[in-house]
Amino acid sequence: MTLEQPLEITILKHLGFIPAILIGLSLESFVVLAVFMVVDTLVGIVKSMVIDGCRSFRSFRLAAGVSSKGIIILVPLLVAWAGKGAGVDLTFLAQSVLGLLIFSELYSILGNLHAIRMRKHVPEWDAVNFVLQKVQAVIEALIRNGSSRK
Repeated sequence: MTLEQPLEITILKHLGFIPAILIGLSLESFVVLAVFMVVDTLVGIVKSMVIDGCRSFRSFRLAAGVSSKGIIILVPLLVAWAGKGAGVDLTFLAQSVLGLLIFSELYSILGNLHAIRMRKHVPEWDAVNFVLQKVQAVIEALIRNGSSRK
């Protein structure tokens, strides 16, 4: 007896093979991040409809959110590819970024669920912005260290 995975998970898994094969990042991490992004988007839609009413749902906001998440998922890939291109192993940093993005999506999901339960908007800390700032700081340090060696 075999258990079949839903089509969406299968597609996400196959898409995850690309970064896993090309740059050595965890396939499971990419699948988890992609699933969390989908769940966060769905829960965000429900939050918007519960708190602001069904008329608050706008396709533009949804498209902007989905586009933003698509760009964010590129960050670990870009870090790893930049390292490969520069001859520096940044796999550890890229995998760390991937992990931090997973936790930031989890945080967002939990925040949205809390807002739904309270039936009002609650303040949210921008975890993705924090991750991006930390990545930028590490890259700046690498650039400074590289230029001081010359």
